This record gives sequence, structure tokens and C-alpha cells, in this order.
Amino acid sequence: STQSTGYRIDLADFDSGYLNIYRRVNQLFARKLAPLLRPDDVIWIHDYHLIPLASELRAMGCGQRMGFFLHIPLPPPLILAAIPQHEWLMRALFAYDLVGFQSQLDLEHFSRYVQSEAQAEPMGEYRFRAFHRTVRAQAFPIGIDVDEFAALGQCEESRETYEMMRGQYSSRRLLLGIDRLDYSKGLPQRLKAVRTLMAQYPENRPMYSAFD
Repeated sequence: STQSTGYRIDLADFDSGYLNIYRRVNQLFARKLAPLLRPDDVIWIHDYHLIPLASELRAMGCGQRMGFFLHIPLPPPLILAAIPQHEWLMRALFAYDLVGFQSQLDLEHFSRYVQSEAQAEPMGEYRFRAFHRTVRAQAFPIGIDVDEFAALGQCEESRETYEMMRGQYSSRRLLLGIDRLDYSKGLPQRLKAVRTLMAQYPENRPMYSAFD
């Protein structure tokens, strides 16, 4: 994920073997899914792991309506164009009928990329034509139910957990990592940093507890 490295391409690890595995996994998904499909099915596909899935299904003759939603930010055009096989990846998005992004900025990145790199023709109403296909691309912001989340903090179980943790950790400093347990989040680097902290400043060891 280039976004998780702050768009630092020099920190990204590119290997042509990754792309081959990525495509084989999507081909496997397509082979398993295709026999289950009915002509009037609508297929929704989520996130970057499965970007090529629609193109693999199209190659097998599937003509159903297909939509895709990207759950991570889309990098700006200059960063996208630096990714090996970026044209193949964007061409795969045009196998969908609808592509959704989290924010208007992501949609703008997509629009600028496909027009500058793929010579896509804007068709109006959020539609773009390139690679002999027309795709509709829009921003669909998503979030949590804030009221429900706030209510969870007031329930009896939450209050009991809070009191328990306050008793256990009130005399300690906490190191918190608020992220998914995801390989793109730099977790090994964070753990190495904590290890280095404890090694160089051992007086901190009794004071800290780490959570992720």
C-alpha cells in the first residue's frame, strides 16, 4: 500500500512475482464464483484484493452487472503511474459497471488518472469511457453509526471494563496502536521501535504496557 507509506514510493517493495500471485488468486476466485452465478445476479466486489476479479469473470463470459468499492484511499495520478503494471490495474477497473470510492478526492484522483494516462473520455454523469468500456465512478462516503457507538460506551459491560482497566493500569503508561492487524500498517516496525525503546532506556520497562 503506497498510501500506508505516506506515498513514499522509495519505501514500497515491488516484485513482479507479487503481481502473478495476485492475478492467480483472482482467477481462482473467478473459477469458483462463475458456476454459481445466475444471469440476473448483481455482483458486488470489495477492496483492492479483488480489483481484477471482474475482468477475470468477463474473460469467462460473465455478463452480469458488477460493482466495486475501494475501501482504501486511491493515490494521486503521479503515484498511480509509478506502480508497475498500473495500466493493467486501471484497465481491470473498467471491467466493472460501477466503481465506488470513499471520498471525492479519491474520485478526482481516478478521473485525472484515467484521462491523462488512459485517454479516457468523460461521458458526463460520472461516466468515463476507455479500453472499449464505459464505467460509472462515484464517491460513496462510509462511516460508523456514531450514536450506537457512543451508547456502547455507556452500557454496564463497558463501565465494568473501564473500571477494571483503570485499576490495573492507573500507575502505568500505555502504548496504544489504534489500527487493524494488517500487514500494511507497519506493525513489525512499530514493535521493533518499542523493543529499541526498552533496550536503550530499560528504566521504562516496569512503567509501560503495550496494546494494539
